[in-house]
Amino acid sequence: MGLCGAIFRLSGYILVALIAISVYFHLECLEEAKNEVKPQFNDKFELDATDITTELGFTKKGHDTKFDLGIDFATKQWCPCAAVKLLQFLLRSSTRTSFDLENNEMKNLTILDARKHKIGDFHKTGFTLVELDEEPDVQDWRTNGGIKGSEDAEVKKFHKLMEPHLRKMYPKVKRFVWTVNVVRGGNKPGDQPTAPAPHLDYHQDDEARLEFHKDKPPLPKWMNTPTEPDMLMGSFDSEDSKLGVLLGVWKPIFPHEICDMPLAVMDATTFKKEFQNKNEIAFNFGFFTFNNLNGAIAHSPLQKWYYYSYQNVREVLVFHQYSKNKFFANPHTAFFNKNCPKDTQSRMSVEFRVGLFF
Repeated sequence: MGLCGAIFRLSGYILVALIAISVYFHLECLEEAKNEVKPQFNDKFELDATDITTELGFTKKGHDTKFDLGIDFATKQWCPCAAVKLLQFLLRSSTRTSFDLENNEMKNLTILDARKHKIGDFHKTGFTLVELDEEPDVQDWRTNGGIKGSEDAEVKKFHKLMEPHLRKMYPKVKRFVWTVNVVRGGNKPGDQPTAPAPHLDYHQDDEARLEFHKDKPPLPKWMNTPTEPDMLMGSFDSEDSKLGVLLGVWKPIFPHEICDMPLAVMDATTFKKEFQNKNEIAFNFGFFTFNNLNGAIAHSPLQKWYYYSYQNVREVLVFHQYSKNKFFANPHTAFFNKNCPKDTQSRMSVEFRVGLFF
């Protein structure tokens, strides 16, 4: 009884301490929510005013950045604020960035509506919009249907719908390799927030990527899970086919037509090597860390940005994440669209990446 009593007392002390800490974090969250300044829609909504002027954050030319994404980034979409702070406290994991005004800058720019402006061919601009005949018969957009994913994942239906369209873009493709699917803007475990800053998911310099991953593997070896960086470093190549292009595939899930936080892409013909900086990212999931060399973007007035106004759930944005032996990619970003109705619901979207092998 003495040992059991001691264990119960210790458990009680720990429980009381956790409750006290949780209450403290809850009060902290309430204070933060009270002081949070949220962007506001315009007083008057103009349906046809779809070229949007907004402010975005860029890195200055020649300045590299680092992002340590803590457990808060992985959980804040679905976990209560106090619980997120408790996890941060217990795991000593918080998001840290090197974004500062000395090496970064905010720029006002106009994002053009691709439906209204004449844009070039897909193989010149790097992006296009695919319209499906009907909304995909997929209810579960979260279960992974790509690398190391479930054979029964519903998103495989979407893969099959998209592949004929992708084959028209690249008739010589021999095989497709779909990677993990990610929901943004949702409120379930695994969902991620929107990414409102110009970026490339992968730096375009192959040698820089190999050097970065020498001591920072994408995932720990014990996980035995190949990743997109592994794909870019040749892990999926065979004697018959090698990676030629990695495409981004992005579509809304909810609402039927989106207005708030659409995805914008830069015309690839206006993106030059000197405006790509390194962005070292460590994504801390608590029990493991995902490392990746992203591309941070420097601003140039010559760059042209586009989006598709009121993109709906049957429309799929396709763009270039990476091209082998060719500097051809579309930096991209979500952005706050002030010209939306007051009752606009936040968008939820799903994104994929698919490797094309030739």
